[in-house]
Amino acid sequence: GAFGEVLQVEDKITHKLYAMKVLSKSHIIREKKMNYVTSERDAMTRLHHPNILRLYLTFQDKGYLYFVIELAQHGDLQKILDRYFTIDIDIAKIILAQILLAIAHIHKNKIIHRDIKPENILLDSSNRAKITDFGTAKLFDKDDIFQCERGSFVGSADYVSPETISETPLGPASDLWSYGCLIYKILVGSAPFHAESNYDTFINIEQNKFNLPSFLPDEAKDLISKILIKDPEKRLGYN
Repeated sequence: GAFGEVLQVEDKITHKLYAMKVLSKSHIIREKKMNYVTSERDAMTRLHHPNILRLYLTFQDKGYLYFVIELAQHGDLQKILDRYFTIDIDIAKIILAQILLAIAHIHKNKIIHRDIKPENILLDSSNRAKITDFGTAKLFDKDDIFQCERGSFVGSADYVSPETISETPLGPASDLWSYGCLIYKILVGSAPFHAESNYDTFINIEQNKFNLPSFLPDEAKDLISKILIKDPEKRLGYN
C-alpha cells in the first residue's frame, strides 16, 4: 500500500492465517497522513459486520504500526473484473447485496466511507464480499448531524459523487452514488462516467452524462438510474 506493505501471517498456536498491514511511521509523518491511519483504526473498531473486513489487533514498535486484520484470500474485486471484465448477473446480485448490507451497517454507525470502489471490495475464501480501506472515512459522534458542511475531495475519479466534486455538503448518500457506479461497473465492465482524463470524467459526473447499455436487465437499468441522480436527497436509499 501507500504507507507500507501487507503480509500474510500465521498464529503460531492456532495456525489461523491473517493479513498484517505494516505501516512506516516515518512515511506517515512525512506525508502528514496520521489522520488516515487513525480514521481507519477507529472506523474498523466501531464496525462489526460479516461483509466488512475485521480488525483484530493493533500494536507498534519504534518504526512501524501494525494492523492485524482478516485475511481475504481471493483479493480485490477489481482484479476479478480485470480478468473477466464483468460478473455474471446471478453472482453479481449476491456480491452487490452483501456490499449494500455492509454500507447500511457503516451508515448505521454514523460513518461515511467516501471511497467505495472495486479495489476496496475484497473477497474471502468463500467469495464473500468485504469492504475495506477506511482511511478516508468520515466518522461522526452519536449525536452529530450526519453530514459534512463542506466535503473535501477524497475518493477515486470514476466513483466520486457530484457533491464531492463541487465541495458542497456531503452525507451518506455520497456512498450510495458510488454504489450505483459500482453496480454499473460490475455489470457493464466500465465505470458509467469514465473518460480519457479525470477532468472529462468530472464533467460527465457534473452533467450526469452516462448511457445504459441495451443488454442490461430492465431491473438493473431502473436501479442504476434511481441511484445516479445528482440531487442526493432524490437518490434511492436516501433518508
